[in-house]
Amino acid sequence: MGAPICHIVPPSTVVNDRTQTHGPQMAEIPEATDLASALAAIRVMTDLIRRLSNQEPKRGGGTGGSTKQKEPSKPGRYVEKREARTVNEIVVHSKDDPEVQMTFKRIDGLTFVDSKTGEEWIWKR
Repeated sequence: MGAPICHIVPPSTVVNDRTQTHGPQMAEIPEATDLASALAAIRVMTDLIRRLSNQEPKRGGGTGGSTKQKEPSKPGRYVEKREARTVNEIVVHSKDDPEVQMTFKRIDGLTFVDSKTGEEWIWKR
C-alpha cells in the first residue's frame, strides 16, 4: 500500500463565482515510497504549512531558556474559516483485544480564505 497523496487544489475549482483552472503556486508534495522519500515529503509539507501560515522557520533546534518575550505573530495570509471545518469521529479497535479502542476526530473538510484577495481554498477528503 502506498502513502496517501495530498491533492491541495483540484484542476478546476469554483472560487468566488468564477472558475479557477490552477491553484496558487505551491511546491509539489513528492510521493513517499520509502523512508527517505517520506522524510522529503514531510519537509515539503512542513515548509508549505509554514509559508501558508506566515511562520518563521525555527533556527538552532534548541529548546532554549530565553527570557526574551516574543512578539505576537501576525496572522497568516490564509485564514481558516473554522465554522466551515467538517470533522468525523473514527473508532479504531485493537485486533488483539476487541475491548481496547481509541476514538479520533478526523478532519474531513477545511476552508481557508486568502486575506489579500478574498478567494477561498476548499479541501475535502
